[in-house]
Amino acid sequence: MIGAPLFGYLSDYYGRRVVILISLSAAVILGVGTSFALSYSAFVALRFFLGLALQGTQVCFVLLVEWLPVNKRSLYGVLSQWIWAASVMFLALLGFIFPNWNDLQLAISLIALLLVMAYFFFVKESIRWLILENRIDDASDSINRVLRTNHKASEMNWEMQHELVSIASYMQGQLPDEKPAYTLLDCFRPTGLRRTSICMMYIWFSCGIGYYGLFFATAPLVDNLAINVFINGLLELVPCLISLIVVPQYGRKQPMVIWSFLGGFSCILSCLVRGSEPSMDAGRTALIIIGRMALSGSFCCFLIWTAELYPTVLRGNGIGVCMFALRLGGVLAPQLLSLVRVVMSSLQTNRNLTCYRGYMC
Repeated sequence: MIGAPLFGYLSDYYGRRVVILISLSAAVILGVGTSFALSYSAFVALRFFLGLALQGTQVCFVLLVEWLPVNKRSLYGVLSQWIWAASVMFLALLGFIFPNWNDLQLAISLIALLLVMAYFFFVKESIRWLILENRIDDASDSINRVLRTNHKASEMNWEMQHELVSIASYMQGQLPDEKPAYTLLDCFRPTGLRRTSICMMYIWFSCGIGYYGLFFATAPLVDNLAINVFINGLLELVPCLISLIVVPQYGRKQPMVIWSFLGGFSCILSCLVRGSEPSMDAGRTALIIIGRMALSGSFCCFLIWTAELYPTVLRGNGIGVCMFALRLGGVLAPQLLSLVRVVMSSLQTNRNLTCYRGYMC
């Protein structure tokens, strides 16, 4: 929650690439430190700062939108969620290889080190952000590298350079003489942007509280933890693969609405499945899993869509504000589950809580 708006602001002020590198580097250092924690207090403190640092990875979606053409954003935006699901399955494999949590944490951190190196050598700064900062030479270097990588040309020709300067002059002319330091509050000042921010925050919050709440409420499918994690990752591949076909064809909004409706309807329908027989429990669990898979499909749609709704000068802050709402939902989900369990009986708790998540979606 804390890191989301913080890194969003930093990415708009200092650039996307540097924030991602700092975030991943800090995550590697803190992850290695966590694996050698000798006390519970040290473990909790390191995990807190590790979670804080990892929020900087949200800037990847900003960089994805600003580098890719419009017709490719849907495809690669959904692929990013597919990689998330595949990573969950890979985590289960590491759990088999390293049953001790210290070794598992160290292995994850060392793998993240390879990611830092890949980002450092292969990922360049956003051209849009460089132009807004009037760093035309750096923008030209990034474009030249793209041209060489795709075997188009060794460098920009005169026409491309002239067009780049013209675009930079136009974009600079749209900004005030003294560039303000935009903050997350600027996401709520213009009326249109305020409406957009509130709507997207609610979407992120409802998906967060629904997804994580269902994750905590769902009983393990098998007794083995690693296999259970693998199955969960495998199930999340299904909506990702469907979105891989649907989102590039129909856009972001319509598939997200359908996924959210399906998730909410499945949660509400599970309340109507009554009885304690094994068949009823299996049916209830199946409906809850379908709801969670549908919410995973919503994630595939609104991540890139949200980044596209904000202007370049506020894109990092906009993603940070929405990610804050998502994390708030994730924090409240288990607390809400515990609160309702205290107030009501176990059976009624599960039904009412699932219905609430369905209404939210």
